Amino acid sequence: MKIKDEKVKKKWMIWGSEGFVGKHFSDILLRDNQVIGVFRGRNSEFCVRDSNASEKTFNPNLYGIRYILEHFEPNFLVNCAGMASIENCAERPGEADLSNSLLPKLLAEACIQVGTKFIHISTDAVFGQPGILFNESETPMPNSVYSKTKLQGEKLAIEMNPNSLIIRTRPLGVSAKKTTLVDYFLSNFLQGNPIPGHKNVFFTPIFISDLAQAIEKLANSSESGIWNLVAGDRISKFDVGIFLLERLGLPSNYLYPVDFSNADEKSKRSLDTSLSNAKYSDKFGGIPSVFEGLEPTIIREWNINIERWRK
Repeated sequence: MKIKDEKVKKKWMIWGSEGFVGKHFSDILLRDNQVIGVFRGRNSEFCVRDSNASEKTFNPNLYGIRYILEHFEPNFLVNCAGMASIENCAERPGEADLSNSLLPKLLAEACIQVGTKFIHISTDAVFGQPGILFNESETPMPNSVYSKTKLQGEKLAIEMNPNSLIIRTRPLGVSAKKTTLVDYFLSNFLQGNPIPGHKNVFFTPIFISDLAQAIEKLANSSESGIWNLVAGDRISKFDVGIFLLERLGLPSNYLYPVDFSNADEKSKRSLDTSLSNAKYSDKFGGIPSVFEGLEPTIIREWNINIERWRK
């Protein structure tokens, strides 16, 4: 009797595997793939951990990155790391440049040298100019240290490795470290704290699991270059809060609308970073509404982990 060969699992290396995007992406990919995580250890050293839970430390220069790529031989490397706080980037621009610009350059260069496909997670914040539903062909005009260094990271990655995939996105979901917009709303709602919601800040978020699935489709294709991976809903941050209140059956007075002010230069940002997903949708099919994935997730989180939200 002929025995069918088992499906060969592909190897994914997730740089920043302990962060919000990296952790979710790793968990989703583990269902059908091998996942190798790269993260900062207790002493701030760079560590890599495979599916057997064995760890190695390495130097995050070009030679160190090439070493771990050659050792683990991943099919894909996804860079989920970076300095994401607008305020921190403004206060420490040198560190922001290292994390958001230099790192993707090194990763892209190492990947093309060893034949690993490089995927870099960028941001919708590269668009600082007026406008809505920006597409991939429009020229970004970043207006903060954060967005400028992220755009520079995109450019350097493509210069070093034309086969790179650059993902502009805004993921939405819950995190173990309670650092996301949804975490902020849930934590305060549980305590009954009336909080503001910015009704003049618009974006097109994508549910974190849908983002991972879309990246996997792109990675397994022959595509390269810049892709917007967002849902089709252009919503405000206030809209997200109202959605959560309604689905959890909480009083509407827990949230009140306010306008975000760009008076502080350190926290200056675009008030509308909504992106068009037409390029991806035309080729691979539509992306579900962010609320389709978010609703069952936040209700499950609320019911199962309610004690965690109280801490």
